[in-house]
Amino acid sequence: GKPCAVFEKGDQIGGGAHTFCDRNYEFETGIHYIGKGHDLDKLTNFLTCSQLKYSDIGTETDHGVVHDNILIEDREYGFVAGIENFEKRLKTWFSTKEDEKRINMFLAHLR
Repeated sequence: GKPCAVFEKGDQIGGGAHTFCDRNYEFETGIHYIGKGHDLDKLTNFLTCSQLKYSDIGTETDHGVVHDNILIEDREYGFVAGIENFEKRLKTWFSTKEDEKRINMFLAHLR
């Protein structure tokens, strides 16, 4: 190995890659995804002579690739890649006319 210096501002080594608890809830602060279209893509293309290939992350399901799971009390919500897939999942979880109206308003801000 090579010697290195670690600079950490927080009280726990790991930067964004750690968890913390607040009022009996556990939060994960780590990086969830690095992918194409970000400024980092330019750097990785330079460093790897454009040899780095990105892949979908997560678990393949009938509804798409689940890349994040949110647990609220006893319900688990598997978030999938792609805004169309996300919309379908939201509308299966929250299915009243009022829910659909709010989902459409929310997604209009994302598009």
